[in-house]
Amino acid sequence: MQTKILGFCRYSVITHDGGAWKVGKNQPWDDYRATVLDPERLAKRLYFLQHMLLPSIAGQTLPPAPDWFRLCLLVSDQLPSQAQAALMDVVAGYPWCQVVPVSAERGALGKAVNQALKAFVEEDDLFITFRIDDDDALGKRYLEHLQSYGSETFRGHAISFPFGYKAWFDHAEDRYTRVAEHWQPKIALGLAYVGHRRDKVQHVFQAGGHNQVDRRSPLLTLPAGPMYLRTFHQDNDVLSVAKNPKQLANSVEQRFAEGEPVALAGLDKHFSLSLAAAPSDELNAIGVKQ
Repeated sequence: MQTKILGFCRYSVITHDGGAWKVGKNQPWDDYRATVLDPERLAKRLYFLQHMLLPSIAGQTLPPAPDWFRLCLLVSDQLPSQAQAALMDVVAGYPWCQVVPVSAERGALGKAVNQALKAFVEEDDLFITFRIDDDDALGKRYLEHLQSYGSETFRGHAISFPFGYKAWFDHAEDRYTRVAEHWQPKIALGLAYVGHRRDKVQHVFQAGGHNQVDRRSPLLTLPAGPMYLRTFHQDNDVLSVAKNPKQLANSVEQRFAEGEPVALAGLDKHFSLSLAAAPSDELNAIGVKQ
C-alpha cells in the first residue's frame, strides 16, 4: 500500500498575506492583482504547467494514481473565466490533479491547504506533502524516492533534494536554450515533509520557510538526482526584480556560471516534458488576440 502524497502548487494566487511571490510585494493592491491576472502572464503559466510540470509528474517511474497521489493547484477565485476554462481543460487529462480555489482574504491560502489535506487523508494516516512551482519539473524518480520515506521512522522529517538542473527558457524561441547543474540544499522546489494529521506540524508549509526548515524539523538531505528542473525565464518571479535588460542578462549569466553545463539532449533522460506547443497557443486558449 502506497503512502499518500500531496503536492501543492501556488498557481496565480492573489493574497493579502504579503504576496505569494516577489512580484506581489511593495505594490499597490490593484497593481498586484493586475500583474497576477494579466492575460499574457496567465498564458505563459498555463504553458509551463501543461508542458513541464504536469508531464513531469505523469511520466514518473512510479506512475501517480488518484488513490494515493494528488497535485493541488492553489488558484485565485478571481481568475478570469476564460483562463479558468483553459486551466480546467488542461487538468482534465490528469485524474490526480485538483484545482483548489483560494480567496484573497488573509489566511485563506493556509485554510485551502488544510481543507485539501483533510479531504484526502484520513485522521490516522501518515502522508507526505511537497511544494512545487508551475514553471518547474520533477525528475522521473521523484515520487519513487519519496515513497521510500513514507514510514513512521521518518515522521516529522523534512526532505530536501539539493541536486537538480536549472534551465533558461527563451520565449522568443519557445524552447530551453541553456541548462546547467544546480546544487542547493533546502531548495523550495520539491521540498517535502512527512506528516501526520495528529501532529502540530502536518505539512510542508507549516514546516517554515524553506531556508530555515532545518531549524524546526530534522532534515534529510538526499543527493539523488537530478530531482528537479528549475526554469528561469524573463517573466519568472525570482528575476522580476531586474530593472532593465542589462541587469536581467547579468543576473542570468551569474546564475548559470555557477553550475556545470548540461547538454540539452540530456533533459529527456531525467525529465518527462512536452514542449511541442508554444506559449502563443495558450494565448489563443484564453482569448488573447495576437
